[in-house]
Amino acid sequence: MAEYEVPSAGEVCWRELRTRDTAAAIEFYTKLFGWSLEQSKVTEMDYKEIVVNGKSIGGVMAIDESWGPEPPPSHWAAYIAV
Repeated sequence: MAEYEVPSAGEVCWRELRTRDTAAAIEFYTKLFGWSLEQSKVTEMDYKEIVVNGKSIGGVMAIDESWGPEPPPSHWAAYIAV
């Protein structure tokens, strides 16, 4: 698992892409930004951590049938430290 630093209050501390097509999203963003993605060691679910300069800055997760009968469209979520 990559390094992670505790953020200060008010900082965007995590970015998370929730997508219906993880393979396409990972291909797109790795080509666009040069990110590397690693399977998280924090959870057993398929959750890829976005690693930049050796630090985890976010994650990518699938929107699947577990989201219910009418899942949301793919979207980004930002977490702010409090």
